[in-house]
Amino acid sequence: MIARATALLLLLGAVAAGPAASQTAVSAEAQIKAAVHHIYARYRRAPLAPSPADDRALYSSRTADLIARWHAGQPDDDVTTMGDFDWFCQCQDYDEKSFAITSLRVRKRGAGFFDAQVAYHLGWGSRAGLTLVMVREGSGWKVDDIRFARDAATKTLRADLAAEIGQFEKRRPSRPGE
Repeated sequence: MIARATALLLLLGAVAAGPAASQTAVSAEAQIKAAVHHIYARYRRAPLAPSPADDRALYSSRTADLIARWHAGQPDDDVTTMGDFDWFCQCQDYDEKSFAITSLRVRKRGAGFFDAQVAYHLGWGSRAGLTLVMVREGSGWKVDDIRFARDAATKTLRADLAAEIGQFEKRRPSRPGE
């Protein structure tokens, strides 16, 4: 009898937790969608407006640190692959009058991470898409990585930045005593 009562209590607890867990997931999804719309809202402004790719506040702390290392190591006289395009639109130009998100799907990736699959219209009949890997940091959702389109020369923001940092370090002349 005690075993049955314990099992019933456990079952009731699991059922009661179900909607709460579901509300948390829905809330995370809504918050992530709002964060993504915030990032892409800048593309509705004139192209001279600062690019979201330059706003380190949008990134997780570990990705912002990687970006800072990448910026610090960039050669002054050379444009690198990662420095040749805007990371969020995978473009150099866009039409702010017709730029629009055409699809945004969020799904749980695991262990606190979510994928936000974004498709967008750049203007001039050009469409693109990518996946933002989002993580909760502090009171908001931050971009931890970007998985670029399958046909892009780049694969992920973090991996490609790390590769370029490695190239910068190889080119750096060694100082005596090192």
